[in-house]
Amino acid sequence: MAARRTLFAIVLASILPTACASTNCPTPEPFTIDESLTPEQLDEIVTDYGLLSRETIGCETACDYGYRRTNGRMEVASVDSCSFSLPMNPNGVAQVSCSGKADEGFCE
Repeated sequence: MAARRTLFAIVLASILPTACASTNCPTPEPFTIDESLTPEQLDEIVTDYGLLSRETIGCETACDYGYRRTNGRMEVASVDSCSFSLPMNPNGVAQVSCSGKADEGFCE
């Protein structure tokens, strides 16, 4: 048990200096998106986020996906407002509109 604690302490000590507690981390940037999501993109959300079906896609998940799709490395840090609607027709287009703050998700 003591050996496990020692190993855990060593691993933790090596990780902490690289954590994002640094003042070099970028300030989250405000964003607003209004995106249409195709049936293929909805299926991609289900797969990428490990969901059961399109009906289980939450607004913040759709917002995160829509934002990342257009902004590459940036990821949603917080969502202030969000609206998401699935189409009645399975072949229809969904709509997500949201705003919040985004950052790069890690420190360099």
